[in-house]
Amino acid sequence: MIAPIRNTSRMDPFEPDAPEADGPAFPDCTEGVHQVLGEGGMMSEVFAGEGKAYEQRPQQLEMAEAIAACVHEGKHLVVEAGTGVGKSFAYLVPTLLAALETKQKVVVSTYTISLQEQLLHHDVPRLSQCLGREIKAVLVKGRSNYLCRKRLALARRMGGDLFHAQHRMWLDRLDAMVDGEWDGSLQSLKEPPPPDVWAQVCAEEGTCVYPAQREHKHCPLTKARAEMQEADILIVNHAMFFADLAMRGGGGGLLPEFDVAVLDEAHQIEDVAGQALGLRITQWSFIRWIRSLYNPDNEKGLLAVIKAGQVAHEVGEIRSHVDQLFQEMQMWLFQQGGTGNTSRVRQPLDVQTPIPGLLNRVSEKIRDLEEDLDSGDLRAELALARRRAADLANGLLTFLEQRDEDCVYWIEREGQAAKPRIVLNAAPIQVGPLLKDLLFDRMHCVVLASATLAVGGNLGYCRKRLGAENARELQAGSPFDHANQMRVIVPTGIPEPNQVEFADRAAMEINRHVRRSEGGAFVLFTSIALMKDVLKRIESSLTRDGYSCWVQGRDQSRHQILEAFKRTDRSVLFGLNSFWMGVDVPGEALRNVIITKLPFAVPDHPLIQARMEQISSAGGNAFKDYSLPEAVLKFKQGVGRLIRSREDRGTVVILDPRIRDKWYGRWFVSAIPECPWESGEEDL
Repeated sequence: MIAPIRNTSRMDPFEPDAPEADGPAFPDCTEGVHQVLGEGGMMSEVFAGEGKAYEQRPQQLEMAEAIAACVHEGKHLVVEAGTGVGKSFAYLVPTLLAALETKQKVVVSTYTISLQEQLLHHDVPRLSQCLGREIKAVLVKGRSNYLCRKRLALARRMGGDLFHAQHRMWLDRLDAMVDGEWDGSLQSLKEPPPPDVWAQVCAEEGTCVYPAQREHKHCPLTKARAEMQEADILIVNHAMFFADLAMRGGGGGLLPEFDVAVLDEAHQIEDVAGQALGLRITQWSFIRWIRSLYNPDNEKGLLAVIKAGQVAHEVGEIRSHVDQLFQEMQMWLFQQGGTGNTSRVRQPLDVQTPIPGLLNRVSEKIRDLEEDLDSGDLRAELALARRRAADLANGLLTFLEQRDEDCVYWIEREGQAAKPRIVLNAAPIQVGPLLKDLLFDRMHCVVLASATLAVGGNLGYCRKRLGAENARELQAGSPFDHANQMRVIVPTGIPEPNQVEFADRAAMEINRHVRRSEGGAFVLFTSIALMKDVLKRIESSLTRDGYSCWVQGRDQSRHQILEAFKRTDRSVLFGLNSFWMGVDVPGEALRNVIITKLPFAVPDHPLIQARMEQISSAGGNAFKDYSLPEAVLKFKQGVGRLIRSREDRGTVVILDPRIRDKWYGRWFVSAIPECPWESGEEDL
């Protein structure tokens, strides 16, 4: 699906004295690691200056030493570092020490914004203070997140033909800000402009036609790129990292050259990489392109600017075919699953649509229009429209004809029932082989780090799934005293989750254990149906007795209910998938985590189905080789919500009796740090 990345080695193989190596030479920084992170090291002095104690952790030092060796030797590393290890310093110190000495860059990729902000505003500045030198860190955003001044000027000149009056006001507002303190990025705007407006003024590949370097220096994207070139460390999110990885083979991408990458929160990589290397087509994908050229509702658009009425008419005709296609897709989805929101497309659909041909025909006519224009700005805009048309045509044909046999295809309904959004999806069934080729076989050193990667006592499952089978592995453990900080309760007498009595007994136990801890509880579910059933049985009673119940998907946004939970005494949060991971509530606010069911994924999602089918067809056991390890990893994430600092104390309650009664229960038991286990019978 993706062209390979070019080799990023900076060594000249024809130099007589050049060592025989596949990548650049990095020094061994183990001694520097000890000077910074060792007992009484420089980092302790930095924390002392802030009035804080910095405790040297053997696990952190072990992880840093392993990374230093891999950077020096050109090896890859997969490391599970338990909560409290301080893994960000463990990877920042060795990678930056090596990069600073060789004047090369390090890329750190994370899944969450909170970790990016921690790295940028806390960890890197402390390390800079520790080393006594400036470390330049840049948070990298995608190209389309930046304003293009030339496109803004062009849009303002064409404003009457592009937008209605309300949208033209936005062009004036952006123009008034661009020479001020605004950095030109979408994220730094307090109020973002409408999508149609931003799409017409943001930086896009191939639209840069600056006639003079003097003007180019004032471009927000150019400034951002200059900062990237000068940076020692680039901080990105996983989505951008893998999107950039996918584009590099064709000479695209945004990131400068780099040879060392750290991917933190690595338990999210398989899903994010699959999305970046796959396909997602919505009706809006086409409508945005159509409206940029010609919007018949208000007779605005690029083709109105250049008075190309005939082509504008043909563009308008494409809209009716797009509407018809997505209506057919919605009807097909309804016929497959009734009210279901997702259905797999197992073979090419018998759908006849002229859209790809019309897109190609319009593209040729746009090319002819380009040749007759004197304005370089307008030619660049029309060339961008042609490239987008080609991408839409190729993407649609790839989906309809299922051109990539290594992918799984499905149609999905998103949004509200009254206004459903139909999405055509494709994703590689396995990302491991792709990542092996695109990432691990081509980079000098890649470090994958997370608090939850091990299954069955080793990292083999993770390394295989992510294409890192040749990587070294390390399990650094956790410095927390789990034996004294937490205990696990598995109540007896609860039926298995597939029995009708389970919901009633689970509700009784949740009610009992929430009251026992006087709130401060996360109740984690694997299905919205069970969550609603439990809420019907116990919420009114809890509320009446002074407990604040916060429910995911019902009470405000995820962030809002989490903050409310932290602020409110005797709180109970009822959460689904996203509260099993990436949520940090240290201290007294969270003292009870209740896991209703072992988190086995229901094999009704097309991607999960395809992965399991592929394992079975290769002679494997889909349950043991995929379902069980994935459930264990998610279970570890859920349990890990409880103990986030040395001061935390609390209880994990597991209501699923399979952890005690089934042969695979021991996989989940071994995933929990050593601590006391109880049945909770003494409270009855």
